[in-house]
Amino acid sequence: MSNFSFSPQEEVVTPQPTYAKADYLTRFTFPCRLTYSDNAITSIYEGTGISPDRHPLQRQFAMLRLPIWGCGSCNKPSVSVVYICFTRPLTDDFPGDIICIDEVFCSFCEVYTGRQFVL
Repeated sequence: MSNFSFSPQEEVVTPQPTYAKADYLTRFTFPCRLTYSDNAITSIYEGTGISPDRHPLQRQFAMLRLPIWGCGSCNKPSVSVVYICFTRPLTDDFPGDIICIDEVFCSFCEVYTGRQFVL
């Protein structure tokens, strides 16, 4: 694990995706694409999976000192990012905070790890 200063407020390891759509492998034909943006509050990237170091938001995650790291079950670093969401909710439990959610798939143990950070 890297020297990041934030730990996730929530981490779930499951055999099915928690944040990505259950049919993401057949729904999408691309590894990663911006699928939703309102240009101010929320941006969502989805796809069939891309390595964390190639994800378009990897630099932003690094600048915020947030890890996109490996599997929450076996800790192997070779995972694919299938979902990322940046949002700044206005009417939520965390109004004005930034919420960052990522979900990765580990092909070694075939589980999904979803992490939520609140800044």
